[in-house]
Amino acid sequence: MKLIIQIPCYNEAPTLAETIEVLPRELPGIDAVLRGFLGESVFTDVLAKIPDEWLEPVPGADDPEAVRAAYVDFLTARLGTTQWLPRAAA
Repeated sequence: MKLIIQIPCYNEAPTLAETIEVLPRELPGIDAVLRGFLGESVFTDVLAKIPDEWLEPVPGADDPEAVRAAYVDFLTARLGTTQWLPRAAA
C-alpha cells in the first residue's frame, strides 16, 4: 500500500528533507496520520454527495437518509479501532 502526499514547496528546498523525513513509512503510521483527517462530519459530508438512486434500501435502513446514517455509523465505528489493519494484531 502506498500513501501519496503532495507537499507544496516554493523556495523550501532547505527544509524539504526534514519534512519528508518525519512522514510515516509503514501502514500503522500512515493510518494514524489519516485518522486525523477523518471523522463523523467528514463521512456525513461525503455521503451527502452520493445520489439517492445509488443507495438501495436494506433491512433497518428503508430510505437513502437511513442508509447514509448507517454508513456514517459503520465508518465512525471502524475509525475507532485498528484491528482491521493487516499488522495491527502483531
